[in-house]
Amino acid sequence: MDASKVFAKIKELGHVPGKREELREYCQLKIDQILKFLPRRIVNSDGGDLLNCILNGFPDNVGTCRNKVKVVEIVLQTMRRESTSLTHCGDVTSRLCLELPRLPIDDLVRWSNDSVQSIVQDTDVNMIWRDVLPECINAISTYDMVKHCGTELSGTEYKEQCIHTLCQCSWNDKQLVQLTAMFKDMQLSRNDHKQVVNKICSYIIDTSPDSLPPLVHQLLKLCKTYHLEIVLSHLSHYFSVRLYSKLEPPPQDSESTTIDIDDIVPHSSAELSRCLSTCIYHISQGAADPELVRKHIKTWPKTQLLRAPFIIDLALAMSDKGADFRSVCLDVIKSAIELRAMDALRAKESASVRAVLPPDVDVVSVLKLITTESANHRQLTVVGLINLAFLLLSVSRLKPIAGTCWSHGKLILVRLCKAQPETAGHILSQLADTLCSDTTQRQYADCLYVLCKLTPVSVERCTQLGTILENCQPSPTDYRAAASVLDAVHPLLNFSTRTRDTLVMVCRKGLYSRDSQHRCLALSGFLSVLRNVRVSGSNISSSQTYSEQYSAHSYLTQLTVDLHATQQGSVNISSSQTYSEQYSAHSYLTQLTVDLHATQQGSVNISSSQTYSEQYSAHSYLTQLTVDLHATQQGSVVTSRVRNEAMCMEVVSILRRCLVQDALVKQLLYTKLHGCAKDKQFLHESILELLYEHLSKYLPEGEGTASLLINKCVHINGVTAVLVEPIAQLLYAVAQFLQPGEEEDLEDILASQSVETGNAYLKSKLARVMQQLCDNEQFISIDMEEPNLCDITPESKAKCLKVQQTLQCYEALIAHTILQWSPNSETAANKVYKLFKACNQLLEQTKVLPKATKKNNNKSLNETKETLKSQKSQKSQKDKGKAPIKLANLVKDKAGAFKPLPSVWDSKLCVRLVELLYSENVPWSSLEQRNQLRGRRDFHAWALRCVHSVLLSDQLDKRTAPHVVSIATIMYNRCVCRYQHMSGFDVQTTLACLEVFKTCLTLLFSPLYSLKMDSFLAAITESNDGTSGAECLATILENIHIAFEHIEEDSTPDERDLIVKKQLSVLIQIASLLLETPVPSCPKKTRILVKLEEYVRTSKQDCLALIGPLLTSYYSEQQEASLLDELLAKLACALGRIDEEDTSAGEDTNYFTTIDSRTGHTVLTAVCAHLATRAKGVEHLMGRARDLATASTCAHSQQRIERGMPALRLKKK
Repeated sequence: MDASKVFAKIKELGHVPGKREELREYCQLKIDQILKFLPRRIVNSDGGDLLNCILNGFPDNVGTCRNKVKVVEIVLQTMRRESTSLTHCGDVTSRLCLELPRLPIDDLVRWSNDSVQSIVQDTDVNMIWRDVLPECINAISTYDMVKHCGTELSGTEYKEQCIHTLCQCSWNDKQLVQLTAMFKDMQLSRNDHKQVVNKICSYIIDTSPDSLPPLVHQLLKLCKTYHLEIVLSHLSHYFSVRLYSKLEPPPQDSESTTIDIDDIVPHSSAELSRCLSTCIYHISQGAADPELVRKHIKTWPKTQLLRAPFIIDLALAMSDKGADFRSVCLDVIKSAIELRAMDALRAKESASVRAVLPPDVDVVSVLKLITTESANHRQLTVVGLINLAFLLLSVSRLKPIAGTCWSHGKLILVRLCKAQPETAGHILSQLADTLCSDTTQRQYADCLYVLCKLTPVSVERCTQLGTILENCQPSPTDYRAAASVLDAVHPLLNFSTRTRDTLVMVCRKGLYSRDSQHRCLALSGFLSVLRNVRVSGSNISSSQTYSEQYSAHSYLTQLTVDLHATQQGSVNISSSQTYSEQYSAHSYLTQLTVDLHATQQGSVNISSSQTYSEQYSAHSYLTQLTVDLHATQQGSVVTSRVRNEAMCMEVVSILRRCLVQDALVKQLLYTKLHGCAKDKQFLHESILELLYEHLSKYLPEGEGTASLLINKCVHINGVTAVLVEPIAQLLYAVAQFLQPGEEEDLEDILASQSVETGNAYLKSKLARVMQQLCDNEQFISIDMEEPNLCDITPESKAKCLKVQQTLQCYEALIAHTILQWSPNSETAANKVYKLFKACNQLLEQTKVLPKATKKNNNKSLNETKETLKSQKSQKSQKDKGKAPIKLANLVKDKAGAFKPLPSVWDSKLCVRLVELLYSENVPWSSLEQRNQLRGRRDFHAWALRCVHSVLLSDQLDKRTAPHVVSIATIMYNRCVCRYQHMSGFDVQTTLACLEVFKTCLTLLFSPLYSLKMDSFLAAITESNDGTSGAECLATILENIHIAFEHIEEDSTPDERDLIVKKQLSVLIQIASLLLETPVPSCPKKTRILVKLEEYVRTSKQDCLALIGPLLTSYYSEQQEASLLDELLAKLACALGRIDEEDTSAGEDTNYFTTIDSRTGHTVLTAVCAHLATRAKGVEHLMGRARDLATASTCAHSQQRIERGMPALRLKKK
């Protein structure tokens, strides 16, 4: 019979379950033909079905088992030799594997050996060993004894021998995936499993990006239970070498023109990025056990995490799988970043720590790589990166590394917004939630500012930005934190109409709030708009000057009012009407423009009580229509400059309402208005008109000598008094706007008669008022007799407020005189000094003790019997509880001592005053006028006290940093470098100068300014650009050391007066501040440290406070050992030792003569504090050592952790 008919008959019988016996008889009958033609027939598409029928035709008895073995043998040989499709091969091998466990052990051993041999020799074209070998091995392992190569082995031992053989041979790349899948189906012991995983992972480094994802997928299935860390470690090394190292920027070497052979790679970064993304997807989306991955990430050494960006990417992807995963995975990354920041901090503090710490990766570079790669990760790591950024932003400000962590968080968010604009909405949503819950955390407002500054396009289109502005609320006690949120969006104001309109809407609504803090917040928002809206210097048209755009009486406003009046059928009043008549309480300009728009649209305007949102659409109809109307009637094109100018004019009109608010709002307006509008000359006329009208309310009628109606500034309300008008801040604001403008365009002023009659006219009127106030030294009349300033009555409180305002008014008038000072001034110095004397006289009157009782009255109380009797009767009544209650008894208690308010000046005026008193070059003053004030010692003390109060106020910000540097520079050159000359002039003035210099340095070193130390130290010392910060710091210390020596030579400690002792104390505080600042070592610094140490050793002055800072500075250079030994020996001699015998007696030394039994405890405290600092450094190194020890146990040979092993050696010591 033909072979095809035989196989067809077998299939026919095999498909009928009831003909199983007939099938067996037929297969037994045709066994020879089956064995002969099966090799060619099995490769057909129905080979799997035919094999199933044939195997079913042989029963599982001993007689027919050999036939089944022959069939299996033929099929194995054929499938190893003939190439078939994957489907066909799978069908055949799957049916074959079902039969293998029922076959004899000897045949299974033989087939196992053949499979191992085919793997070694790579002779199996279909790799059927992937399914055959696991079935054979698993079946053999169930036997107790197996004969192999003439020896008897247990099934388990045979399996171990086969695995060992496979691991000893070399594998082809195309076999890796199938081998991994094969081992997955084997029941491996833990040791065998580790051996197999290490063998497979050793090929990962040479695997192509296209072949790696399927291999990783099978490895994850293989390591479902354990040894996943080996896979992750090799993957981390693979991508670190292949991908992340190539993404790092090349070194800045302009002379390098050759290409390194390592730069020629067979695979592009895009291919590697796709490979990385697929691997992360396999690991994070279920191929591996999530709990096992989380456990491994949690135990990954923190010191090595930043060197493994792959693990960071994996942790970011896993963090999106739930709250537990988020907390673990993100905390690991955060801890690694904090550890790296702490490494840098400890390295700055200690030379020994710097010597032990190995060179580490740059956190900023790692974060840049990860954020760049996140765009290729199918959104797997984006959410994790955003959550990590906010986790870094949440680091407590009490930690010394808080600023570094905040900076890293902001870097992540900015790069995500730039590279993936679709993430901006999610970022702002989280930022909105955080800011709504707590606005006191300034780092979030700074983050919003950075996003608006660096990614304006991505942020501006997000609706969440409006949510942040609308939900911004001040705290019950302070508005400034919330104001920083409103100010953070100012980079968007010049191009985003939506943001600007939203901000104006929010602020206008807040201006009508009942709470004072809300009103201050709204005012801060308006001032931010006024300060940051840019107006270019170009004209609307070449033939239209600035004066034609804005006349003296606000042409824009007047035009709108005229048009409205004309449409209403009424005649407009004259152009000389006051500003208050043009603007009603409901913003006449706003309402008229809205009416005009509604009329043009064919609708009827609603009542004036319409909501704000109806008055302002999303595109600010008010500003847009008014400007368009003005430009159209002028026949010119509407430009962005015109619109911005109109917006600023509108804001100024809104600010008029602040003048009817409480004193806190007015004070904020007066303080910030000039800084916001000084560069916008077109606003000065409106502002001057506003200030003049308001100031006129507190001036008496008539053109005579001016005075201030101080009684109108204070209101007695029930049992207390309230300040309703900060008149001093108003005067100072007027003085600021009256100062000669440095940037005024003379051509514009000469070309415009309207400006001359408008702006200049208002300036002249205000200048006349200020001049009259300056000439009248008693411009405020206050009765200093009754009531007393220290009483708690409302009248006394009102009087106290009046005196405080009067003192500040003197300061404002002095500031006005100094601002108007010019080289041609002849009486400026006399005016300033007269105002100062009047101010000082009033201040001295507040210090006079009250005349409550006289001596004769006290004497009569003791000499007259009636008085004694009355005292006894009052005492008896008091004892009985029947003493009469009188009003005098309720108010006879005294309040605290009178305290003047901080100065009204700003830092810019402080610079001008310090220049006048101490600078060598004062171009705006004549030598004669300057010297008239410089010879007044009392004026020096008062002026420096005012400057010091300005520096200590909380009104300073980053914009004032140059002014602080200027003050510090003048104080350093005049007082520190020329201490002997300055102290010879006046010791009190010298002390005040040193206090100012110390405060300047404290501010400059604080995080408030975040300045680079090298820049401002070079400016203070006037060094060259190439001078380092350490050298500049050493220069200052050298001059302080010279001052120390001058004090040492000039007087003895016993005869020194209190002022000189205070000077010495301030000098020590300045030196301590500089010594405790970590800077790199330099020879100049080392020399001055030696001098200061010698000074402390030999000086008889009270300079022991320098010991702690000296130890700190020496600690950064690892030179404190000898000083510590001598200090401990001296302390043992001064304080005694705790031992059985007093061995410290008679061991006194000649150095540190000021250390005795009284001062020794202070020195001991400083030494203990220094030792505690050293202990922190050692503890930090010990933590790194433990972490490196953990890393060394699980690291493979490719990981480079040996760079961190010095820390381990330190631990062993």
